[in-house]
Amino acid sequence: MKGKCNNRHCICTGHYHNDRHGKIPTLQSRTVVTAFLLISATCVLSASALADQKWGHLEVTIRYDGPPVKTRYFDTRNPDIKVADERIVVNPENKGLRNVAVYLRNKSPVPIHPSFKKLAKEDVVVHMKDRRIAPHVFGLWTEQRLLFLNGDGHGYNPVVQTFRNPPVSFLIKPNKDYRYEYSTFEHIPSPISCSVHPWMNAYAIIRDNPYVSISDKNGFVSLRHLPAGEHQIQFWHETAGYISSVNIDGVASEWTRGRLNVNVLPNKTIKLGVVKVPSAAFEKDEP
Repeated sequence: MKGKCNNRHCICTGHYHNDRHGKIPTLQSRTVVTAFLLISATCVLSASALADQKWGHLEVTIRYDGPPVKTRYFDTRNPDIKVADERIVVNPENKGLRNVAVYLRNKSPVPIHPSFKKLAKEDVVVHMKDRRIAPHVFGLWTEQRLLFLNGDGHGYNPVVQTFRNPPVSFLIKPNKDYRYEYSTFEHIPSPISCSVHPWMNAYAIIRDNPYVSISDKNGFVSLRHLPAGEHQIQFWHETAGYISSVNIDGVASEWTRGRLNVNVLPNKTIKLGVVKVPSAAFEKDEP
């Protein structure tokens, strides 16, 4: 046969040579096998590296440092419908500041703790009901899906403004839902509004890892299972913007653009204590 080589040790490409024990692969097929082995070895190394990875945690309580904040209500054009303004929510009992986003802001991908695997492909549910959006601020890992639920008997038209992903706007019919996925992370929080009800608003923190947490009614925030090592933590609030001028346990401090560098130690918890944000940081949006 034309092109046939009788040397079983030849490195002719793309052919097999007969042998009494079977077919012996030449260079091309050997290359495929080699590539497969390299990929397999990389996967094993990655799994091994993850197994050797150490983890730590971060905790902080954020408080509003200023006079009492009264609850305000939007003009909904209907006196029977009261919707609270959530741009500044302060606990009157302990001045805990709600809805502060605290998240990892590393320039390169980071290891993800195995406990977060169950979150992948889960829905992050956003309720549109009683002419408000809840939760008001939330994190969204790009492995998850964003699910809007309309719990009312009328339609909503949410608009999600993004930069790295295509902005989206869609109509949700009464008592229906809408599911959406994001392909990449966003550098800044993404505002959500409703073109039908202009007072409705919320923010999504879209990241390529699950290390996002939002302060609760007491201002408490916890980032769990952070990979050990040097990291940059971002602090953001929709009215104050990047939280920069703070007071930590009585000591004034400046966080450039709301970013704090930390060193996460294995099996340890970084306790930043009580961080107070002065009322002046919020005054730019006061009427």
